Amino acid sequence: MLADGYAIGGANLDAPLVVRLDSAGTVRWARQYPQIAVGAFPGYGPVVVDAAPDGSLLVGTSIGTPVAESDVLRYDLRLLALAADGLVSWDRQLGGLQSDVLTSLEATPDGGALVAATSA
Repeated sequence: MLADGYAIGGANLDAPLVVRLDSAGTVRWARQYPQIAVGAFPGYGPVVVDAAPDGSLLVGTSIGTPVAESDVLRYDLRLLALAADGLVSWDRQLGGLQSDVLTSLEATPDGGALVAATSA
């Protein structure tokens, strides 16, 4: 998938490969992010947007932290802030008692991002 100068690839719970391209299609950097699972919810992310003048935000899902010993497998929303070179600036895992899935991600004019998700 190519969006906003990024190509994202991966399959079946692999770490996504994110490739940053310049306007001519030349690769600026390529990195994998094992914090995020590809294919946990087909059709839902991971997604990357430019969220600051010198970086981006990569959002997807990761395996959630068990609430109890008998907890079933669930997924949390995972947000990674990426620096201009693709290195992770910060990493946040957000979730509740059920699986949380990204439904929308939009860059905001102030360099931030608006993230929408649902629990199922």
